[in-house]
Amino acid sequence: MALRYSGGGHGMEDHVDRNDTAARAVWDDYRKRQEFEHLLIDHKISWFLTTQTIMFAAYGLTVAQAEDAEGVSTFRIVVPCVGLILGILTCIGVIAVVNSKRLSFLGFKAYCEAKKFQPPEPHVAMKVENAAPNVEWGVKTGNTWLTLIPDIFTPFLFAGAWFVFLIR
Repeated sequence: MALRYSGGGHGMEDHVDRNDTAARAVWDDYRKRQEFEHLLIDHKISWFLTTQTIMFAAYGLTVAQAEDAEGVSTFRIVVPCVGLILGILTCIGVIAVVNSKRLSFLGFKAYCEAKKFQPPEPHVAMKVENAAPNVEWGVKTGNTWLTLIPDIFTPFLFAGAWFVFLIR
């Protein structure tokens, strides 16, 4: 399976030889899955941060009010509970999407190894002639995991903050 790498600056300019339709289909499918899953992570985190901003602002408005004012004490319990639950659920959702990205990568890696298919350069750790490629997730597997850390732990941080408000 012939591949060429166009050498683009962001690692997104990879192309499979246009004459190799099977390899192109596999590569395109893999890239589309990775992009789709990352878009899901982006949407989950964006909506999560939006809801957390609104909830923190609403909670902050009650800080200056007396604890015994009508509804304030209930509000100060309900909002952190909702924030805590949203944080946990969002984290579970993000972890599930990260796992989907990982499973997509593992499927692509297994295909590459079985077919001795060499993906474009940023996705191969070392090219050895007639050997199964050492396929990387993204540009480098370890780096890909590092870049996903904020997506995974941001909901935990907010859940922790809401928990502190609850126990205070």
